[in-house]
Amino acid sequence: MTYFDMPHATGNPLRHAARNVSKAEARALFRLAAPLTGLALVNMAMSVTDTMMTAAFGVEALAAVAVASDFYSILFYLAVGCIGGLGSLYAAAHAAGDAARMERLRTAGTITAHSDGLTAASMRS
Repeated sequence: MTYFDMPHATGNPLRHAARNVSKAEARALFRLAAPLTGLALVNMAMSVTDTMMTAAFGVEALAAVAVASDFYSILFYLAVGCIGGLGSLYAAAHAAGDAARMERLRTAGTITAHSDGLTAASMRS
């Protein structure tokens, strides 16, 4: 059977998807997505602010800020992705009362943070 042979819902696909999601699931998804969305918006606002402040210094400065902003965003989201995954693992270890696992996760987080910092520092040179 191929994709074209499969039956498809007719009408608005969002309405069809909404029937299969409960309000509790939607609230839980929003609670998870809202901080990450806010983080992305703050990061973009900071890039826009940097660009607006640098525009008065000329084209070369504006180009430099544009490139630096792209590198910053890449490194920032890399760091958030690397460290962010440890949060749920640490919470589960804390809930289970597993102090040894929490210590290992703290060590892994420290090593990851230092690795991310060294990566960012090496790109600066």
